[in-house]
Amino acid sequence: MSWSDIVNRIKLLDANIQAQVGTALVDMGMLAILEGIMSKGAVFTAHSAIIATATSVAIDCRGFNMISVECAVSAITSGNWLIEILGCAISDGTFGECYKIRDDGLELQLKTPAINANSNKVYYFPAIANYIKIKATRTTDGTLTCKVTPFNA
Repeated sequence: MSWSDIVNRIKLLDANIQAQVGTALVDMGMLAILEGIMSKGAVFTAHSAIIATATSVAIDCRGFNMISVECAVSAITSGNWLIEILGCAISDGTFGECYKIRDDGLELQLKTPAINANSNKVYYFPAIANYIKIKATRTTDGTLTCKVTPFNA
């Protein structure tokens, strides 16, 4: 075997190794992207069977870009519940109402419509702050349990 043959075999082996390593890196990168897209945070009970207006403690949503808010309402006869998302960049800061800017430039507050019937509904809110609170406002009667799940969409 000549030196030329040995060099050619080494070059071929090197090209195969680089191709395999490159494929593995691409596969690992895609896996990381898919894991990021599919990740969900823990379910957090913001309110448990409350019967009066209340605001939850801060819920850590860092690393997520969306939340689902599950609202279970019972024992309602004539009133309603309104759920608002409050947000802040830091956990102990001043929380304010959250808005999403629509394509036409108008602000859309992150809140539910009035819930005025015994029901279990899930709402999805995009573009959330690092920390959120759930403000639940009751007008007359009813009991509310509210759970939040942060996730990436």
